Amino acid sequence: MTQSCWTRKTLVVAGATDLMIQFGIIEPGHEFWLEPLDVAGSTVLYTVCFEPKKMPQHWTNVRLVPVGSTPYPITTPLPNLQKPPQKSYSDLCESIDEALLEDNTGAYMRLDGILTVVGKPHVVRLFIFDGSQDNGRDWVFMQVRTTDDDSASARQNGTAHGDPK
Repeated sequence: MTQSCWTRKTLVVAGATDLMIQFGIIEPGHEFWLEPLDVAGSTVLYTVCFEPKKMPQHWTNVRLVPVGSTPYPITTPLPNLQKPPQKSYSDLCESIDEALLEDNTGAYMRLDGILTVVGKPHVVRLFIFDGSQDNGRDWVFMQVRTTDDDSASARQNGTAHGDPK
């Protein structure tokens, strides 16, 4: 998997936690794509793009930086996201979220950026799993975390997932 895997598709949000929806971070049905900025033949960051007037306010001027080099291991094919979201995705999101929070090596391939929500910075991370669905399509996982530990902002943490079209 190369960093170019991020630029060949529109990403469609199929599911998101209630808190991500409540705080206007992202919600099912949102579509976005990533425009790369290349320097000397290497992508150094991506701009998050939405259709005009469809960008949630938190995504204005967000840039994502490629980080890590190891694909996250998915051991069995995931169910097709073209069908209604299934409980297996919720369970998978929770297990991936926990594993990623426990990983302090930063080795997993992802895009990192900062969103401002309720006046506070939040780290947003996108992970892509090439061909991991049982229909051979990719799967994208989004993680949003506060940059502090106070309980008022901790409730804004969440995950989302989607199917590139």
